Amino acid sequence: MEGRFLAFAGPHAERQCSPGGYYNLRPEDYISYFKRKNVTLVVRLNKPYYDAKKFTSQGIDHMELYFIGKYFCVVFSIVVFIPFIVTICERSAFV
Repeated sequence: MEGRFLAFAGPHAERQCSPGGYYNLRPEDYISYFKRKNVTLVVRLNKPYYDAKKFTSQGIDHMELYFIGKYFCVVFSIVVFIPFIVTICERSAFV
């Protein structure tokens, strides 16, 4: 949903360099960008690699939607997650 929804991989608690030379980023690395883009909610879809308080302490809401297994992820995405995101985007002004 262009201009209403942002998906990204990460962040992690610590910044580390992969063998390929890529860095994973910490929540602190995203906060100023998110604020400039009016992002007000982060939804974690993976294991908790970072402390959600890093976002909430900066006024960015945080929620968990962790997927268990690939099949569950596909079914959940179609039945629950996509309608959930559409509803939130229709009701709010965040990215």
